[in-house]
Amino acid sequence: MASTSTAGQEQRMSEARTQIFTLNHDLPRSLRSDLHSKDRELLDIACNYSKLQILRGVWLDRWGLFGEFEKWVLNGAKTPMPESIREPAEIFLSGKDD
Repeated sequence: MASTSTAGQEQRMSEARTQIFTLNHDLPRSLRSDLHSKDRELLDIACNYSKLQILRGVWLDRWGLFGEFEKWVLNGAKTPMPESIREPAEIFLSGKDD
């Protein structure tokens, strides 16, 4: 039964990575170039919230405390990220243009 659980967990993690990549990479490219900066800011807030919730749903024990990761996101998700949250932070930022 453990292999089914592991396979299900891997599937959910793969889906989470795809969703976050889409939010970071594809969504910004689909926005109008003349989108008002206030509207873009609201979308950025919604995207960050969405990515947090996606990762909360697949959070792994080895990633440590979700609160530490959430604090990093709420403080701007700046790089370099703390080593203690490197893996989820890299997922959170995947697909983002620098």
